[in-house]
Amino acid sequence: MDCVKVFNQSIGASIVDWFPALADLPRWLQPWRAHWERLDRWNYNVYRSWWVPAREKVMNGTAPPSFVRDTLLHSDTRFTGDDDDAMYVAMQLIEAGSGTTTESLNIMVMAALERPEAFVRARQEVDRVCGAGSEARLPVLGDMESLGYICAMAKELLRWRPIFAVFPDHVSLKDIEFEGYRFPAGTSFVINQTVVGDECEDPERFMPERWLGDGREADITHGMWQFGGGRRVCVGYRLAQRSLFINIARLVQCFDFEAVSCFFLFIEVLLKTR
Repeated sequence: MDCVKVFNQSIGASIVDWFPALADLPRWLQPWRAHWERLDRWNYNVYRSWWVPAREKVMNGTAPPSFVRDTLLHSDTRFTGDDDDAMYVAMQLIEAGSGTTTESLNIMVMAALERPEAFVRARQEVDRVCGAGSEARLPVLGDMESLGYICAMAKELLRWRPIFAVFPDHVSLKDIEFEGYRFPAGTSFVINQTVVGDECEDPERFMPERWLGDGREADITHGMWQFGGGRRVCVGYRLAQRSLFINIARLVQCFDFEAVSCFFLFIEVLLKTR
């Protein structure tokens, strides 16, 4: 989690993120580099402490089933990059999205208290597809196309309370003409997540329904910018979508959410500890 925290705090924190041309300055004019190089070494060492033992178990035949054993280092599908690249592929699957997915699920609980009728509808959909009572089964990833409201709920969570307010800028590679304005090549653009997400009817209301009806409910990047856009779209958006989908579907199926008075919660905890 420390790696996730440091990574999230680093997004947009470097002046070079906003003014890339500064990276072309002589090293002695870039005093910030020492800080980022220390973080790089620290993150690398953390990754190696996990990667090397896992790789060695694969090599000596004692590793349990995993993506690393059965795909990344398997003789039939072995990754063609070097060892460091393989390490980052494996470790990013563990790190990527862990903090942001957790935050989105916390927002989901807030949304359940804000608009419980949406979650009643979500459970009805899950019960229809996965059964109810003693005949129920847990939702699986194969249900994604059948659980459009759950997919819409994931998109609405990211729109309603975006995890990232802004992203590091994108730079145009050629001149752009847009709505009467001309932007020359080299212009920097920043996606203002909150404002863009509010360009809809009743933006403060949690409404998964706004994403229904276009057949793109299961495409979490369609009509959304929380994963960036273009060629620099977050490469892990599919993983993030599936993590959100399976967690939301199962939480909706298995739990009721209701507000509890802090006073009564304090009394309950106090009695349990006596």
